[in-house]
Amino acid sequence: MPASFSGVSPRRWVLDILAMVPALTHLAFDLIDLQPDPEGWEPYVLYPIVQPDGLREALETALSLERIQRVVLDVAGERLQDWPIIIDVMRRLEDPRLSVWRDERPMQTWADEERLSVEDAWAGRDVWTIATGV
Repeated sequence: MPASFSGVSPRRWVLDILAMVPALTHLAFDLIDLQPDPEGWEPYVLYPIVQPDGLREALETALSLERIQRVVLDVAGERLQDWPIIIDVMRRLEDPRLSVWRDERPMQTWADEERLSVEDAWAGRDVWTIATGV
């Protein structure tokens, strides 16, 4: 999901994206933040970046469209620290079309994420089969 500094409201970018794919019925958002890959990079501290109002607005906008049958959030990497914010927003929406995958596997770099994605594909795992309701 774009951060708020993009200058575009969550409602606007969700509607713009969904307008480009009018047959789309299932929508997945990755909420993943990882360290850069270069060797020797010093770890840095990430603070919560998920803004409850922006997340709520994005999800409400997607769910307001009758054609949207399922919305899944994939939460992994350093965004796991935002879990309380994410799950609170999802629970308040009380929509059975919402699901979430809390992917707690160790991954610190985008190379780790790519490796795990390949392993998932070969094992037949994906966000649609792993995510659960809130």
